[in-house]
Amino acid sequence: MRPPRKPALFFAGGTLLAVFLALIGCAPQIDEAQARLCRMALPALNPEGADIRITRLAAAREGPGIRIDYSVVLSASVGTRSRTGPRRAWVICRFDPVPFSQIEPRLAAIETQDGPVSGASVYLMQRFWLRIPEAAAADPGR
Repeated sequence: MRPPRKPALFFAGGTLLAVFLALIGCAPQIDEAQARLCRMALPALNPEGADIRITRLAAAREGPGIRIDYSVVLSASVGTRSRTGPRRAWVICRFDPVPFSQIEPRLAAIETQDGPVSGASVYLMQRFWLRIPEAAAADPGR
C-alpha cells in the first residue's frame, strides 16, 4: 500500500490560501476619513431631528467613492403628525484626489436616492458644515 501524497496536499492547500489572500487584496478599501465625512453629511441631507441609522457602508460600485445605506425616521417635530416608520435611503460620496500636502479628504460630489446634490450645495456643505464641531457630534456612525 502506498502512503498518501502529503506534498501534493500541501501544494493544493497553499494554492487555495494564496488565491484567497489575493481576492482579499483586490477588495476595494474604504478610507476612514472619507467614510467619516460622508457620514457627517447625512444630517445635512435629512430634516433636522431625523433619527439616522446606518445599515451598510461600502465602496461605491461605479467608480471611486463611498456608498452608505441608511434608514431615517422622522420625528413629530419635523412636521409630521406622528412618527412614521423608517424610510430607506442611500448616499454616494465622491472625493477630490488628495494631494500629499493635505491630510483631510475633500468632498467633491454627492448622489442620493433623489438624485445628485448640486455642486453649490456640496461646496457650501464642505465649507460651512463639515468643518464645524457640531458636524462631528452629529455623525450617525460615531
